[in-house]
Amino acid sequence: MAAFSPHRLEEKTMRAALAILFASGVAPADPPRSPSTDVRFREPGRPQPQVSAADMAWFAGTWEGEVFGNAVEHVVLPARGGQMPGLVRIIGDGQVSLYELSSFIERDGSITYRNRHFGRELDARQDRRDWVDRPLVARDGDTFYFDGITFAPDGASRAVVSFVLRDADGRSHKHVVRYRRTTPPVR
Repeated sequence: MAAFSPHRLEEKTMRAALAILFASGVAPADPPRSPSTDVRFREPGRPQPQVSAADMAWFAGTWEGEVFGNAVEHVVLPARGGQMPGLVRIIGDGQVSLYELSSFIERDGSITYRNRHFGRELDARQDRRDWVDRPLVARDGDTFYFDGITFAPDGASRAVVSFVLRDADGRSHKHVVRYRRTTPPVR
C-alpha cells in the first residue's frame, strides 16, 4: 500500500474539480489583463480600423491622474454628432500650466484623436491653424491605439493613457498617465 501524501490528495482533488468545471461548461476565468502601455505609430499605406466615436464610450467622464509630476484632470463628453470632445488641465504648484482641447473625431469610417495645446492664459502652443491629428492605428477590445498615444481601460474606474513626446533634440520619451474615474460614466 502506498504511503499517504497530502500533495497527491490535493492533486487528485484539483483534477476532479477541474473535470467537473469543464464537464459543466464552466471554465476557470482568465486572469485579469493588465492595461496596455504600448504606444503604436501609423504605418504608411495601412488602413485604419473601422470604428465610431461611440466605440470609445467607456472613456466619457471625468478622470484624475498625474503627469510630469503634476496633477492632471481629463474631462470627456459622450459621443454626439460623430465627436467626443474633451479637455485636459495640468496643474503644477497650484497653477494651471497647460490646457489641451481635444476630440475623438469620426473620419472616413474610423476615428482620429485631434488636440491642441494652450498655456494657462489660453495662448496657443501651436500655430493658429495647427492641430495635432493622431489617426487610429489599431484596436484591441476597448484599447485604442492612435498614432503615438494609447487609451486603455483598467477595470470600470481606471484608465491608462500612454503617449510619446519628442524633445528638442528629437529623442522620444514615453509617458504613462494612470487615471482614476472621479464621476460615474457619462452616457
